[in-house]
Amino acid sequence: MFLGLGAAAMALNASTLVIVLAGSHHITMSGAPLDAKVLAAFLLLAGAVLPLVIPPLLVTVSGTRVDAFLHRLNTFTTAHQRAINATVLAALAVLLAWKALRGS
Repeated sequence: MFLGLGAAAMALNASTLVIVLAGSHHITMSGAPLDAKVLAAFLLLAGAVLPLVIPPLLVTVSGTRVDAFLHRLNTFTTAHQRAINATVLAALAVLLAWKALRGS
């Protein structure tokens, strides 16, 4: 149940949508062979889903030994969530501007 809720939250997250939609557009418009496009799409979606999958995987593999690490990670990301989002979106904006200026 929580996995489904987490997946829905990630799917509705604006920064995730921007990255996945922009990446999907670049993949479909590229002149790369089909196998390279499939690999790129897989890597794009894996990157979008990894924040959802890694914490439960760590708990499954390590049990309660990972609790302190996840707590510190939660504290850090909660305190810096705006800076993290701004950095990711700024990097995407730079990439898209560069691609636009190149005309590709």
